[in-house]
Parts: sequence; C-alpha cells; structure tokens
Amino acid sequence: MYKLRQEQRVGINREELWKFFCDPSNLQRIMPPEMEIKMIGVVDQHIHAGQIIEYQVKVPLLGRRTWVSEIKTVEDGFCFTDVQKVGPYKYWEHKHIFQEEGKGALLIDEIQYDLPLGIMGVLGNMWLVNRTLKKIFEYRAFSIGKIWGLGDASSMGRNE
Repeated sequence: MYKLRQEQRVGINREELWKFFCDPSNLQRIMPPEMEIKMIGVVDQHIHAGQIIEYQVKVPLLGRRTWVSEIKTVEDGFCFTDVQKVGPYKYWEHKHIFQEEGKGALLIDEIQYDLPLGIMGVLGNMWLVNRTLKKIFEYRAFSIGKIWGLGDASSMGRNE
C-alpha cells in the first residue's frame, strides 16, 4: 500500500474552496488536459455520502478507462473521502481536508493506493504512477491559482 500526502496553500477562504471542490464537475477544470477526463451521466452539483461519480480518464500506458468513485464520507465544510469502485488501481482512497490558514485555506490530500500486478505494480509505481500523481497535483495547484487569479499557489507533497 502506498501513501501520498499533498498540501496546498490557497489565498481564498475555506468555505469558497470547499464549495468549489464539492461540485464534481469542477474536477475537469483542475486535471491536466492530457488526461481527457469526461464525466459520464448527470452528476449532482454538491457531493454527498453514498454518491457515485463515473467518468472516463486517459491513463498513461493503459489508454481510456472508466473510473467509478463513491463518496464515502462527508464532514460538511471540512473534509470528504472518495474511494475507487472501478478503475485502474487495485485500491484507491482519497481524503480531501480543508482547513483555515491565516487569510486563506490549506487543502490537504491524503491518498492511499495499491496497484495490481505484484512486482510489476511496484515497478510501475516507481517509474510512472508516483511521478504521474505528483504532476497531477502540480497541475492542480497551477489551475487553482489561475481560477482565482492567485498566481502560483504553493504546493508540497510527501510520499510513503
């Protein structure tokens, strides 16, 4: 099992950041264009526990894949957790945490994931998956900065 923790300081208040992240359609605005993410079906504009979200995403080396997530928990205004039900990972759990910090907010992502294919999955994580995840978060930090005219939003990550 792999762990990734990412923190991003954003110069807007927690409530505004929460509102943005709770609308699943905004995912397309903060993901790298090369991932070609597309929502499938009608999606509620505000997440809730038990919600199922389905989309298509382009995965390096694997091509287009269906990804189905379930919103497992929501602590309104502060955090939510999604888990992959169908997708490229053997296991994926992503907790999004929103905290006040000074005049802005701190967005914390805690991800636990595992890959299929045994030793091939281990090698795949070392050579591709971990780097790809870091690039996704770098792009997200850049996108959030652009959306709110904040310039470069600071971002830092840690892997285990």
